Amino acid sequence: MTSRDDASKAHDGLFCVGDVNNSIFRGHASTIVSVDDSLEFKIIYSILRRVEESHARVLFIAGSSSSGKSVISVQMHQLLSAQGYVTSTIATDDYYRNLAEEDYPTFPNGTKNTESVDALKLNLLGEHLRRVVVEGQTVTDAPSFDCGTGTLLSTKKVIRGLPANNKAVLIVEGLFALSPRLGELLGSGVPSLRVMVHPMPLLNMDELHLVSATKLRLFRRIVRDYHTRGRTAKATLARRHFVQDGEVLNTLPFIDKADMIVNASCVYELSALRGTCDMLLNFVPDSLSDGADAVRCAMQLKEILSWVCAMPESRLPTRRFMQLLVDPDDEE
Repeated sequence: MTSRDDASKAHDGLFCVGDVNNSIFRGHASTIVSVDDSLEFKIIYSILRRVEESHARVLFIAGSSSSGKSVISVQMHQLLSAQGYVTSTIATDDYYRNLAEEDYPTFPNGTKNTESVDALKLNLLGEHLRRVVVEGQTVTDAPSFDCGTGTLLSTKKVIRGLPANNKAVLIVEGLFALSPRLGELLGSGVPSLRVMVHPMPLLNMDELHLVSATKLRLFRRIVRDYHTRGRTAKATLARRHFVQDGEVLNTLPFIDKADMIVNASCVYELSALRGTCDMLLNFVPDSLSDGADAVRCAMQLKEILSWVCAMPESRLPTRRFMQLLVDPDDEE
């Protein structure tokens, strides 16, 4: 797992937000991005080595909301394919049940609980896991779920069956990927590697103050929800307690089950997110009577961003997680 010390050594002494600000002012933004991309590739290749050593046929990639697990999954799919592996991917998000189902799990206040593993079509997911991995069959009618609208799409996905050799891997990605319930669906005897994507801030605000991991993911989630789910910053902030409760129940308890813990953070991400985050947070009403909790949180986030120098658009990365957040249309 990339630590603050590792990042600081690689970046020649960047310890806090002010150090990054100074580097950007001096015109060194491209260098920061290049070094951080190198650190990312190092992490991705370390996962590849573990897959090769363990002869894993299933690579489980889990993480909290906006941890970067989906992008790590895409990168691993590309890298494994380049190394000659037959590679397929299942996203647990595609197996969400219809929100209108009467027995859909709920929070105590009656709100639909999409953070519960019981919100998934577990029987169907288990069937597809076994068909692809154990029986080597291709699934041609896998579901496709739109998390933005909470609806099942008519488009079906194809999941390629794995041949019976040592160079075939199914990537299972999602919030619930390390849940024992998924392991039970697949059954015992299948070699697997379990990866937890857990972004931890690589910088302090200053010598005395830290940036919390929760706040870091919240900045990411505000931008992601805006781009991919059509949500306002206020709507994202209003849901944050449900999301955090889901992490406590469905992700963090299983972190000790992980064979690897990957830090998907980078030193410049607050700088990369500042422009979009500032714009979205400015639309949150200032009146405490209009959702006081969300308004207070927005004020806290804006205070943090006020200390951050925005990354010049011309220096934003083009191949990694942060670029997909800032401009999802650049994914290809």
